[in-house]
Amino acid sequence: MPILIERLQLRKDLCEILKSDYVALLGQRGSGSRTLIHLMTTHTSPLPSMKFLAVALPQGVQDSEQFMERFLNNLIDASTQIPPQPELTDKVRQTLKQEAEFSVVFRLRSVLDVLGKNSATNYLVIVLHALADISEQPLKDLLILLREYHKQIGIPNLGGEKLRFLVVGGVRLWNLCCHKPSDFESPFNIAKRYFIGGLSYKEVQSQFNDLKIEQAIKLTDLTDGVPSLIDLISQEAEDFEDLSSCFGPLENSWNSLSDAAQAALINLAKIAQIFPGCQLDFECPQIPKFSDLTVWQEAFWGGFLRLRHRKLTWRSPIHQAFIMTQAEIQEDICKSTLLRNSLLERVTGLENAFKSLMNTKALAECIEELVSLSLHSSNVELVSLLEMMLERKPRDAILMELKNIAVKSLNPWIKDLTKLTTEPPASFNKRLIEAMMLGSTCDIRMGTKQQVFLPIFNDSIIPYNSEQELPDYQEEEQPWFIQDLPKTTAIASEESETYQEKIEVVIITATDVELKAVTRYLKPFPPRKRVLLLYSGAETYYLGKFGAFPTVVTKCRMGAIGEGSVILATEQAQRLWHPKAVIMVGIAFGKDVTKQKIADVLVASKIISYEQQSIGEEITHRGSIPPSNTILLNRFENSQNWKFLRPDGSYSQVISGSILSGEKLVDNPEFKAKLFQTFPDAIGGEMEGAGLCAASGRMGTAWILVKSICDWADGKKDDKHQALAAAAAASLVHYVLSQSTVLNGLNKIA
Repeated sequence: MPILIERLQLRKDLCEILKSDYVALLGQRGSGSRTLIHLMTTHTSPLPSMKFLAVALPQGVQDSEQFMERFLNNLIDASTQIPPQPELTDKVRQTLKQEAEFSVVFRLRSVLDVLGKNSATNYLVIVLHALADISEQPLKDLLILLREYHKQIGIPNLGGEKLRFLVVGGVRLWNLCCHKPSDFESPFNIAKRYFIGGLSYKEVQSQFNDLKIEQAIKLTDLTDGVPSLIDLISQEAEDFEDLSSCFGPLENSWNSLSDAAQAALINLAKIAQIFPGCQLDFECPQIPKFSDLTVWQEAFWGGFLRLRHRKLTWRSPIHQAFIMTQAEIQEDICKSTLLRNSLLERVTGLENAFKSLMNTKALAECIEELVSLSLHSSNVELVSLLEMMLERKPRDAILMELKNIAVKSLNPWIKDLTKLTTEPPASFNKRLIEAMMLGSTCDIRMGTKQQVFLPIFNDSIIPYNSEQELPDYQEEEQPWFIQDLPKTTAIASEESETYQEKIEVVIITATDVELKAVTRYLKPFPPRKRVLLLYSGAETYYLGKFGAFPTVVTKCRMGAIGEGSVILATEQAQRLWHPKAVIMVGIAFGKDVTKQKIADVLVASKIISYEQQSIGEEITHRGSIPPSNTILLNRFENSQNWKFLRPDGSYSQVISGSILSGEKLVDNPEFKAKLFQTFPDAIGGEMEGAGLCAASGRMGTAWILVKSICDWADGKKDDKHQALAAAAAASLVHYVLSQSTVLNGLNKIA
């Protein structure tokens, strides 16, 4: 049997608003608005002096007069349900009999007057629902008529004194409420907009007697509080991992979307598209406003996206998993993996939101988010403290609760929170929230397997420094992990000739790790099911679609010279495929651990080839410093919306500048220091770039080198972060090449 949560607080809130206003009750698909209407019209009202009538709006009627006639009949039928006033229905019918010859609009006004003037209750709320399929003009005409009664609110002996209207809908209603101030363009802008959010963890916990608070919060985080999803998951074992069992309620929502909206969501899942920016509806800050991106508006109201800290994101991990399945993405979409990734993104979002707090609503949202993150980081003792802050309890009460928590806690940084008791009252709450946020987010990033000691002083709060070191992580648990190369179909040289005119990009890698990271994004040419594989001389080529472009991927040996080196591989690839661009993708060493991070991506504006005689000798510069192609460099430098999540939940950055290149595998701090003393503008180093630009320069092909930091060449070199760095570089290149016009201005070489 489906769950029926009474949503008492939401209904109380609506009753308070309806005392003095009309309400536009707005909800995405799956929000449970029908259930809410049922609750309001069949259950005892939270406000005894307020009664509710539900009236379904007529469907499929184009003519306004016919629409009003049917609506009037529905209203009369609904009025028979008003207890305990059977005489009210008699008055309505008598009025209609007397005015049978008048227009339908006149009769409708008369019925509303009778209901408003003669209702025994203080407030009679008429609930209008089922807007989705109603014709535009009849709906506008009805809403404009209802405006007349809004002007009569509170005026004795007028129909509008007691009458209130609550209209329930989605994007259609929202557009009728808030677009333009004109009465005719916005016939219901007099209504107070109220957005139906998902069920809170308290509402979920109230439904299941044996559900702990930790379980309730994890359940709402997994579902965004969507009632139908909670109903399904409540029947699953607690440790279930396969989210496909939850996809049923989303199927109708998906099928209702246009092809364009479906394609936009699929591109989000493939990371071929980023979440667009948006404005907020200031009366309903849970609702995004777009200028002309109607597909995103459709995707939001269709129930697949939500706002968190003023930015669009997936509505829940289940919604994300559903879209990933529709996109046929071959990645791990089990519950634990998606929840983990979602948590890390939320941690970063919370930190950014806290830095730019704009008002008390934004602060409350941060506290609500911190309640959830505290439980995910096993800091359940903080929940009572955070709830007191949400309720704006006095400082003394919060201090007492803080001391009680600190005494009982085994967590060192929670004990340390008591040092903030001397903080001035004006800044106490914000400083306390900041400290709890730092502690909980650090615990999450470190996997909650070890406690973080977080020194907190009156003048500063010192967080865990994620720039110096990444927490331990398992590659297999990361969203970018790829174990194998793609499945391929081998083709003969003769068949490859048909692709030579199509290929626009050649991507060159130098290690197996880099090759796997790049080919993860390589998709088969339609209608083929597999990536193509060509053996040509000493080279091996993988052919497919990379982003928006037909692409060849190959691997050379490390270094710029010698058999199988990047020079030979680059020249051979350009002669065979005649591409518009050659891109070297892979891993590099970073320059400055205090200004850069592991998995930051370095984009070469120039390649500096250095020659080194021996470790102790002076480094001499040989030849010119060739610049990257201007067009390609511009495209990569304008990739501000690209996102790649590091294991600690922070995002990688794109850094452009000169990159050192030489045959030496640099892993000596003294030698590295000499390099950067000689070339102070360089931002990092690697081994193949000099060969890439030499070969491309001879052939005349546009080129660029994109490599991510995997270590610091400080004598501690290992392969710990190579897969992470390669994945970051490949992700950036895929993001740039997913824009279909980025190669405009480049031509295939002859």
